[in-house]
Amino acid sequence: ASELAPLDVYVLHKLALTQLKARDAGRARTTIDRILSLDKDALKWNAEVAGLEGRYWKDEGAKLENNGQPAGAKDCYRRARDAYKAPLENGNADHYLADNAGQRSLKIEDREGAQEAYRHARIALESVTPDNESIWTLATRVHVALVLEDDKQALDYLKSISKVRRPPTEDELGSIRRGLAIVRAGMGRSEAEYQQWLGALGSP
Repeated sequence: ASELAPLDVYVLHKLALTQLKARDAGRARTTIDRILSLDKDALKWNAEVAGLEGRYWKDEGAKLENNGQPAGAKDCYRRARDAYKAPLENGNADHYLADNAGQRSLKIEDREGAQEAYRHARIALESVTPDNESIWTLATRVHVALVLEDDKQALDYLKSISKVRRPPTEDELGSIRRGLAIVRAGMGRSEAEYQQWLGALGSP
């Protein structure tokens, strides 16, 4: 399909996402660069393109971090942060982008940047109703509360995650735990506090 519609950003987005999910970073980079060559301002207004760019650099940062290259990882996380927050600075209220911008800010020890991102997330979450609340919107609410220093509310949201219509899978719980670990490290919170969060989540 991508060969039939080479100028279609939507098709290229789907292709890049498939490549990222397959951990084919080289081809994903080529596809994302092609999107950006077609629309140099896409990162500013297109949340999906910003998400691709952010995910690419986030994944690259994780590879470097796991290989014991913290300086290179930090540079990648900074690029990811910048991609995720670009649409936010142009009026796009997107809690997914805001959460990722916040987490990447914490990974590069930028607490003020994280707080700014989570203020964006809090505004974006105002449009979420009980009917479309999910484990991911609740997890973002948790991060908002912890980073903006409302631990009681964070614990309440953690307890709510297991009560949504579709409870989280073990893989999803693992992702939520990793997010909490990023918040814990980035905000300088204690192991005891982290264990309290996991207890509220119901996930040791």
